[in-house]
Amino acid sequence: MPQDPDDLIALPREARFDVLVQTAKESGQLWTLAEEEALLVLGIEGHNEFVVVFPAADVVGGWFETCGLEEADLVAMNTEDWIATTLDELAEGEVEVCVFPTAADEGAFIGAADLKKALA
Repeated sequence: MPQDPDDLIALPREARFDVLVQTAKESGQLWTLAEEEALLVLGIEGHNEFVVVFPAADVVGGWFETCGLEEADLVAMNTEDWIATTLDELAEGEVEVCVFPTAADEGAFIGAADLKKALA
């Protein structure tokens, strides 16, 4: 699996999903956006509300620059906490997860319960 951020970003959507899952399991963390100490929930036409998640901070740049989210903070979250608490809360609120979007591709949208199964 590529390690260079540019190579990871260039992977197809399904491969980027696999990278997120593998990296989150191995490193024990994943990256998301927050604003004022709460997860940043986004919305676009055709999808439920969603949060974004990335395997590493160094792959976010191009996507972040295209979204106009200057007020948001990129934060690391512990994978175990994400599985034990965050994904359940997202599922209760019917908030989807957009996995590893890039400037050129919106990323894989998945339900929180399905992502929990993939990360377990």
